[in-house]
Amino acid sequence: MIMNQNFSTYDLGLATVLITLKYELLKLDRTNPKKVRFVFREVKGIEKAMVDYFSDKIKLPTLTLFNNQKTLKNRIYSDVGFYAFPKNNTQFSRIENNPERQESDKKAT
Repeated sequence: MIMNQNFSTYDLGLATVLITLKYELLKLDRTNPKKVRFVFREVKGIEKAMVDYFSDKIKLPTLTLFNNQKTLKNRIYSDVGFYAFPKNNTQFSRIENNPERQESDKKAT
């Protein structure tokens, strides 16, 4: 799905493949409380990657793919901050705090 120069999907597998292919994940949209929408920067080739994914034509390093999926799941179920995928897609690092979490922490004190 393309919205405002962004490409988005609800498919965890596709999102994992796109991250492994080094497409930039911009955000996790949690507007729908029952599922997360993955929003990527719209760049040339992303739709072809999607078609190739659903056609089972993509070959990727298995360990990298599973590590990226694990990291992506951690982001889905974590509300402690935003984590970025580095260029090598083997580890992630925290780059900013979740503003909603900061507000709830302030109210609790």
